[in-house]
Amino acid sequence: MKIHISKNYHLDKLKKWLELELSGSILLFLSYAFGITIFLAILVAVLFLPLLFKVLIKERRYGWILFFVIFVIGSGVLSYYFFGQATWLDPFTNNATAVLVSLGFFYFYCATLRLVIPEWYHEEEDNHPI
Repeated sequence: MKIHISKNYHLDKLKKWLELELSGSILLFLSYAFGITIFLAILVAVLFLPLLFKVLIKERRYGWILFFVIFVIGSGVLSYYFFGQATWLDPFTNNATAVLVSLGFFYFYCATLRLVIPEWYHEEEDNHPI
């Protein structure tokens, strides 16, 4: 008996995790009402990053990695420096704002990636015996 591993195994795994990850966006929106949910949203995002980058590198989607750096990390850095100019904000508020902006962009990035992944699927070969 020969074991057949799908060429789309990693893409399926990423798509499944993205579906679970997007439920983390509910935690982001609930964070305005409950303090612990923002911590959980950050924790889920950080734990998900190795799988995300592993699949993007394996599929050679370097443009999506660059898009992540510009879109997610860049938005946090940009908001940090933008709000850093405001003298009425204390440093903690400035840091929290940068993290929240970056987190919001991260979940939007995940939603966009989830919509694009089905276009990346490879053709399966049907020459294996049943």
